[in-house]
Amino acid sequence: MIKESFSYWMRYNLKDAYSGLITQDIDFVILDKERKVFLFLEEKNSRKARLGPAQKVIFDMFDKLFRFTQPLGYRFLGTHILYVYKHHTRQEIIREICRKIRRYTYKNYELPQEVIDKLWDCRGNPPIKKTERERSGYRDSLLQGIINPLNNEKRIVRKIDWIFLNYCSGYFIFLEERNRYRQGVEDRDVSFMSIIDSIFSEASRINERENFAQNPKSGAIYKYLGYYVLNFSNTNPDNSEITLNEVRVDKDTLKELLNLDKDKILEYRKFY
Repeated sequence: MIKESFSYWMRYNLKDAYSGLITQDIDFVILDKERKVFLFLEEKNSRKARLGPAQKVIFDMFDKLFRFTQPLGYRFLGTHILYVYKHHTRQEIIREICRKIRRYTYKNYELPQEVIDKLWDCRGNPPIKKTERERSGYRDSLLQGIINPLNNEKRIVRKIDWIFLNYCSGYFIFLEERNRYRQGVEDRDVSFMSIIDSIFSEASRINERENFAQNPKSGAIYKYLGYYVLNFSNTNPDNSEITLNEVRVDKDTLKELLNLDKDKILEYRKFY
């Protein structure tokens, strides 16, 4: 992990997964605007790589939000784990994605009771404090070169830099990170963010009414608070001027906003 990175800063300045806050990236989203379908892909490059409970909590949230709904007519085709190795061809990967879609049950990430029993119920103090090492910032992707050619005018293939979920409050957001090495938001990015923001906003409104998607331990109802662009003039909050959706914030305010104990980040929300 690079010490100057935002990922490293989060590790020492925000809550961790054991005290309420789960943060991770989404390796790939495939969104087909013509067929009105979308799916998430998680890439693994080692046979030993497995999903931890924190990732399962997020993927289970997606399943619960979209199992019975098609917001704005978009159908969710699931979150799929792909084990990708150097010898794989594009045809093999596409065939595997299609196979997984056909077999998807929307119950793939339900946590067994013995795991739920070990999670914090958000009452009192967390039993332990431990932050898992974030690997996504420095592992190379074998899948990117295989599926990027699927990008066209009707289909978008890209990653989401971060999802933040506070499983005590139920609040979650998507976040795009920009810094001195990666600047600007292109028109295609805005189009993607607008569609994802609209889909999750509608799913969240339905969930507030029906309460079918909630955390299995805390019981918090999941509520989507928006899609944000976080920009650093350098590389992280400690060495940069910071803007959140083009509004200046200081690092102490940023900590409060990103921990998502409250919905104060809505003051910075932008509808794309």
